[in-house]
Amino acid sequence: MTFQVLLTDDACADLAALYDYIACHDAPAQANYVLDQIEAAFSGLSANPQRSVYPKELRAAGLREYREIYFKEPLKNVMSEAETRQKLASMFMSC
Repeated sequence: MTFQVLLTDDACADLAALYDYIACHDAPAQANYVLDQIEAAFSGLSANPQRSVYPKELRAAGLREYREIYFKEPLKNVMSEAETRQKLASMFMSC
């Protein structure tokens, strides 16, 4: 059984603002990647809505029409402590 997944107008506006922020402060390609990952997460809800949670504040009010999903990007390019110290030292040397 599949379910229909809809985004509220506020959620769409939040996603547009998120895209703009990432594109401006990082890169448009990164903004596309993040939104693709978020879209994949909520698209999967049509087959498995139990992967999401009811927002606490709405659940307390007895509303169960909306669900939340969380997206967390895995860490990439983690530097070792030595690399971090070396990078910081080179930054201070150039000042």
